[in-house]
Amino acid sequence: MLKSFTRVAAFPLLLGGGTALVFVMQPLGLAVPVSATIVGVALYGVIWGLERYIPYRPEWNLRDGQFANDLGHTLFGSALGAGIGNALNTVWAGAVAAFVAAHTEGSGVWPTKWPLAVQVLLVFALADLGRWVQHRMHHAVPFLWRSHELHHSGSHLTAIKASRSHLIERVLQQLFMYGPLLALGAPAEALWWFIVPNSLMGPFSHCNADLELGPLEWVLMGPKNHRLHHSVDPRHHNKNFSSAMVLWDRVFGTWANPASAGAPTKVGLEGDPTPEGFFAQLVEPFRRRRRA
Repeated sequence: MLKSFTRVAAFPLLLGGGTALVFVMQPLGLAVPVSATIVGVALYGVIWGLERYIPYRPEWNLRDGQFANDLGHTLFGSALGAGIGNALNTVWAGAVAAFVAAHTEGSGVWPTKWPLAVQVLLVFALADLGRWVQHRMHHAVPFLWRSHELHHSGSHLTAIKASRSHLIERVLQQLFMYGPLLALGAPAEALWWFIVPNSLMGPFSHCNADLELGPLEWVLMGPKNHRLHHSVDPRHHNKNFSSAMVLWDRVFGTWANPASAGAPTKVGLEGDPTPEGFFAQLVEPFRRRRRA
């Protein structure tokens, strides 16, 4: 009975509670990035427990010899890549926003007079569109795919795999998701209401906990949706590219509905070319090799 309740309630309670906690901590003098990091690390711990309490695939909880590498890519790929991407956005998007403001008498083009909730919905739609385009490119362009292979490599899906990303991919993710929004003049307040829950959703969408999102799976990129993206089954290839919602996958015809597509029997890459070592994984995209 308790496990059944946990499967249904864990996602909305933890995602909603974690997001709220990040903003509740602001009056304590903690900036949003700091409080989001604290909550995110704590959430990883909770999901780690859920993966063992209600595992989707018990064998995925076994060690795969990549935990140290996954942690390294979390820090070097995801964290450093996001920092570099943000710095680049500050330069190019900041320059565009300043140019637009100068030619619109300071008003810019972002609908700042709209209610905050509507602005946040617009941010969700545009940021997810940027992510869909960038993610789709990583599956279509050979060099970008070689950097994205790292994220797809391995036969296990767990929360820590969410941030197993190459530096190249993470930089481009920031440029595509947030650069256009900053260029349009989107305010920080609206951006943070997307960035925080979206960052907390990553561990959920990759986790090995048997969560039931119910109708939310038709709207959000939950675990059942995203597992299909990692499936080795050719029927599931090039599906479910979005980050937070399934909106753009529906629009562009790349959504695989887990209710009809079924659950993947195996994830990862057939004939996985990814080397075992951390530094070898970093340089792998720059090696010339014949495409399978």
